[in-house]
Amino acid sequence: MKPLILIVSIVTPVLAACGGSQSPIGAPGAMPQSRAIAAQAKRGGSWMLPEATSEDLLYVSKLKNVFIYALPSAKVVGNLIGFDYATGLCTDQSGDVWVTGSRKSQISEFAHAGTKPIARVSDDNEPIGCAVDPLSGDLAVANYADNVSVYQHASGNPAIYTAPDFYNMQFCSYDGSGNLYIDGYRGTHQGFEPTAMLWLSYGSTRLQRFKLEGRRHKGLQSAGGLQWDGKSLVVGYGGKYRDELYRFSGVGRFGKVTKKITLTASDGGDIPGYAAFLLYKSNIIGTYDDVDLGHHIAWWPYPGGGAAVKEFTVRGKFFPAGLALSVSPK
Repeated sequence: MKPLILIVSIVTPVLAACGGSQSPIGAPGAMPQSRAIAAQAKRGGSWMLPEATSEDLLYVSKLKNVFIYALPSAKVVGNLIGFDYATGLCTDQSGDVWVTGSRKSQISEFAHAGTKPIARVSDDNEPIGCAVDPLSGDLAVANYADNVSVYQHASGNPAIYTAPDFYNMQFCSYDGSGNLYIDGYRGTHQGFEPTAMLWLSYGSTRLQRFKLEGRRHKGLQSAGGLQWDGKSLVVGYGGKYRDELYRFSGVGRFGKVTKKITLTASDGGDIPGYAAFLLYKSNIIGTYDDVDLGHHIAWWPYPGGGAAVKEFTVRGKFFPAGLALSVSPK
């Protein structure tokens, strides 16, 4: 059975661009969403409230829709529709948001608070996760078809990098030096092993295995989100107990786990191993399901982890596939 395909990158310029020492967001509590959604749904098509242009925005993909929430209030300010299996989300340094659509083989770019694509590139390899290099503006796309597409300056035809012993590449993230990290599953389409990671160094044309010093990759049981926090690579929800993040020291082909971050969801909630995450003002923003299969977005302190400090429910039957942060240009 094909594994559930979900994506980052967290995404993200969050770990890549939003680290820092800002204070945590707000206090715990549910955020009312239905009233704003119902008022705008009558308009039909994609929509965005005018106030969104001056807000930091959290984009949440749910396969057919991408919902937009203002931060830190978590108020619904927009909804993008018309996608066919929208999974991955990522942002560039200008705050533009890229949305991968695996069934239409398209990656669409939206301006901050925009409702119509301003650019598109095609990818016939079933695009899942994406990331934008903060230095060059190159767009990397992790593909279900065992390869990674890199679009120079996020346009034109991509360079394709393959890894024959990999299956279902899911998440990717650039570090601050233009190196690209990818995770997915080893093995074949008929049977695969626990997740492993790849590394494409800046200027290289060959993917290499990213190795952990002193331990085997089998400790990372699922392909979780990847983010760069300005100093270290962070792998989300990749641990034995699924509710863990790992922070690696160093950059390049080798890394060492320097911190394990455990997250706790309320009401017996489950934080799945394939979930996306991002950072916003010294917080982790991630997703979880409760016992009634409700879908939630939650905030945890970074890098401390522990119990969520804030959360809200997102509508729709699909689990949130991707998260991205678009910082207001104003």
